[in-house]
Amino acid sequence: MAVNPDRLLKVHVAAMPEDRMQTIANRVIPTFCYDNSLMALVELELEKIVYGIAVADVASHQLTVEHCWVKTSDGIYYDPTYQLVGPGGNVETTYYVLFEMSAPEYFEFAISRRGKELSTIGALDFLEFRRSPEYQDCFIKKRLVEMA
Repeated sequence: MAVNPDRLLKVHVAAMPEDRMQTIANRVIPTFCYDNSLMALVELELEKIVYGIAVADVASHQLTVEHCWVKTSDGIYYDPTYQLVGPGGNVETTYYVLFEMSAPEYFEFAISRRGKELSTIGALDFLEFRRSPEYQDCFIKKRLVEMA
């Protein structure tokens, strides 16, 4: 299932202020954008967790990945994963929002999918949303065609 391009919104992601980044820096893990964003959402009391697409321009090649970052109540987007351990350096990254969720919305959805046990709630990746009827409009179902 591919992401529905009609749902994507290009946004600017800023560098998180150093004081806020230092609060979470020792817990940011490479390639764990869902965990890092959930942790930042809760720890820094941010407004939304954001699911979307990040397109990194690496050595004249575009690398497109499903990705997760956060948004403040002022509407500023931050990416704790890429800021500390991501493509880094001179890599230009373009971000496209697919959907956003507040902390209450996130935990309500997580509990509805995984139950109330804290150990099962954890970070949710794109697969949880692809399987959910509530988010079907965010994805396009594609059928594989056999090659003759």
